[in-house]
Amino acid sequence: MLIPAFSTRRHGDLGIGDTLGMREWIDWAAGHRVGFLQLLPINENGTDESPYSGISSIALDPIYLSFDGGEIPFITRAETEAARSSLGAHLNAHLIDYPAVRTAKNHLLEISFARFMADPNPLLDREFQAFRDRSTAWLPDYCLFKLLMEIHGEHLNWDQWPEASQCPDSARKFINMLRDQNPGYIDSRLDRFAYVQWLCFRQWRALRAHADSLGVKLMGDLPIGVSFHSADVFFHRAGFHTNWFGGTPPEGYSAENPFIHEWGQNWGVPLYNWDAMAQDGFTWWRERLSRLTEI
Repeated sequence: MLIPAFSTRRHGDLGIGDTLGMREWIDWAAGHRVGFLQLLPINENGTDESPYSGISSIALDPIYLSFDGGEIPFITRAETEAARSSLGAHLNAHLIDYPAVRTAKNHLLEISFARFMADPNPLLDREFQAFRDRSTAWLPDYCLFKLLMEIHGEHLNWDQWPEASQCPDSARKFINMLRDQNPGYIDSRLDRFAYVQWLCFRQWRALRAHADSLGVKLMGDLPIGVSFHSADVFFHRAGFHTNWFGGTPPEGYSAENPFIHEWGQNWGVPLYNWDAMAQDGFTWWRERLSRLTEI
């Protein structure tokens, strides 16, 4: 059964399907001898909210996090209920209001992170640090990319950022300059993005373990392309042809759209520079696959 994560709605969610909703479907599948549940990509979406426009090929989308029953450290039931109330009509709307849902969940995540930093818990601290230690190949770049997005505007592609932030070396110099001016703030934001990814992988690994215990397989969706506006393309530019993009050839049934009818579709996913990737043994691909197969 193919069931996108956003559609696994349940009583008590925050306006979108989440990991607890997915757990209910795993239980259903086990009870009805359904062997596979296939998802669409669950990487963090770009602003167009397409599962195929992820800003990272590894980072998971926090929009699918569950907040009930202690799923997120330091968040109370009352705070979760207040977030549900804040959604108003968006909570049970026929279509998901992504900006409203993200606002509600991000507010709770900010609370959780602030309490995590203010009141250290040795067990959680060790778990968080272990996650960071095994994620060094991708997590620091992702966190820096998220911070640059936060500074320059969520709706701008990286090639629309100020010139000083359009390449990795100059972007790091820019962030270091800001760190000199306000070190606590910059490091706190980078830590916050890493913290949220730890929570995402924590919930999805637990979900995978639950599925394994019931004999249900989770089948992923690995898009062949990654978005131009992504940490992957920004930091690993040599592995991509940034002036050539994947898409579809002209299609006869698109006659109502003259452009597509004549030229096809441009998906905005840069083509790979396979020769460059081969030179380091396809390290980017190995890391991408190994992280996703954990889930």
